[in-house]
Amino acid sequence: MYTADESEKYPATALLLLQTYTLQIVAKAIVVNRKSTFKDKKTL
Repeated sequence: MYTADESEKYPATALLLLQTYTLQIVAKAIVVNRKSTFKDKKTL
């Protein structure tokens, strides 16, 4: 991971990495939610 010094030197890069990481988490959460919703509909 990046140290505080590197984050200060490259704030844009750190922000971009954070945004990418967040988007991946959100995308995974959406996929998991869709799968669980689909399973629930099947059981109903």
